[in-house]
Amino acid sequence: MVNGLVANNNIVLYTPELDSGLHQSIEFLFPETNITCHRFKLDHWLQYVAHGGEADGVILDTDAMGLGDLKTVGATLKMHTQTWCLLLVGDRGIAGFESLLGYSNVAVLPKPWTAHGLQTCLAAFSGSGSGSLASTDDDGFLNGMIEALRDPITCISGALQMAGFDNDALSDVLNPALEASRLINEQLEYIELTSPTVTPHYSSFDLRDCAIGVEKDLKKLGFGIKADIAPGTMVYADPRCARAALKACFLLLNRFGVNSEARLIKTADDSGASLIWKQQGSAELASDNLAPPPYLEELIRRLAEKAQAEMVIEKLKDVVPNQVGLLFNS
Repeated sequence: MVNGLVANNNIVLYTPELDSGLHQSIEFLFPETNITCHRFKLDHWLQYVAHGGEADGVILDTDAMGLGDLKTVGATLKMHTQTWCLLLVGDRGIAGFESLLGYSNVAVLPKPWTAHGLQTCLAAFSGSGSGSLASTDDDGFLNGMIEALRDPITCISGALQMAGFDNDALSDVLNPALEASRLINEQLEYIELTSPTVTPHYSSFDLRDCAIGVEKDLKKLGFGIKADIAPGTMVYADPRCARAALKACFLLLNRFGVNSEARLIKTADDSGASLIWKQQGSAELASDNLAPPPYLEELIRRLAEKAQAEMVIEKLKDVVPNQVGLLFNS
């Protein structure tokens, strides 16, 4: 439950489908909120929002709205910064009213919306007597986009699997597409975990269990990795973020390292413990080796920080990664 602005607001909900379930979802998430539900009409907007009405916040389904109405909405929100607005955006997109995304009192939630996405976006509106967003880094927007992308990616993956069932002739086409859909799901998980809206949950766990989890996750992505880690090394961290970081470490090394074979190695001493992906065999830098894009290292660093660990990376000639992993404090 959210304490602060939204919890005690007078909210006007504009939607073409009054029985869409949106009203009930908001009431469930914020039972102390007073909500009125209407189909959008410009005179109603002008009376209850633009001209000093009692609305503290507005939830606006934009699909059935004309561009002229949306520009009026934008002009209102620009003048009345104390009024927050959540825009539900579907097939219509944001063409013609992109400028609203720059307003501090506006957030966007893609359709089809989910209860989690709705709660995340509404929770971003907080404060005492102010309608501005708690932060301006679009965390609510990103989380809403993540939620909106999961379902179509799952549908695409399922359709690809069904298309390839008992049809070996299509495997050369479908298998790369399936792998791509799985990697997109991985990226969505990374974005979600590194978001400030996701709170880490620390606990003690055995590094062997973490390694086995990473092995299972990589197997789903088509990598036959065997993590041979002895039990008995306990660390205190966020296990989900640690596992995601180690997956990202392997993918970075597999794509941009000098040798495709990598093993997960555990070390432990009085200063702490580590799980490091190390490449086996010769590791000579070729002329066509590519340096990994900076965002991948930044992703691992953020996941490691969220897990309460530290990224460890070794590069050949300060360019190509040769080993990468996590160091956990004792």
